Amino acid sequence: MDESLKPLEGLRNESAFHVLVVDDDAVAAHLFREVMKNLRHRYELHFVRDGVDALDFLYRREPYARSPRPNLVLLDLNMPRLGGLETLSAIKSDPELCVIPVIVLSTSGSPDDVRQSYLAHANCYVQKPADLEQSTKLVQAVEAFWVEFALLARAERMPQYRDSKGFPSEPPARPDRFQSGHPIASIPPEARSRVMHTDGSPKGTEQPQNPG
Repeated sequence: MDESLKPLEGLRNESAFHVLVVDDDAVAAHLFREVMKNLRHRYELHFVRDGVDALDFLYRREPYARSPRPNLVLLDLNMPRLGGLETLSAIKSDPELCVIPVIVLSTSGSPDDVRQSYLAHANCYVQKPADLEQSTKLVQAVEAFWVEFALLARAERMPQYRDSKGFPSEPPARPDRFQSGHPIASIPPEARSRVMHTDGSPKGTEQPQNPG
């Protein structure tokens, strides 16, 4: 397994700013690691390949049973198994997870992708930088706003679920089927109405060689 995408084995620094990067592009993962070495604040980067692993991480299901609660999520749109819009909807429809800021980070500059992301309650939409210089500026901007200025909701170890009588209960189980374009939570009607290819991409669009 690519070391840049290796599952987190344990919480190493509880006082650090934790960023969960959800992206199947190993090159992007490596670039993030390199760029963020120069940040002034303590941070922990955690990488997962797609929305399925992202939800396992957030709900602390194996192999992420000891995962921390991320302070920020950077989310790609076009991924295998579970796409970015579906993952975003699942996060933002959860009463505990919805307070975590989610930045959609995609190669797509499509106005429709931007609109659908904000309809699904993304906190921000950013087009992936094309070079190292722009990537550095982006990471510095993220640090300046989300680490230095933004006040974030108190981080919990994991979502606390209760049943109809108020007693503690288990987090939601994994859905039986994970399929990009197949909603697992409430997605805005406009997002649901988009016609999808069988691989989860919008119909009528060309597929990039390296999805982002």
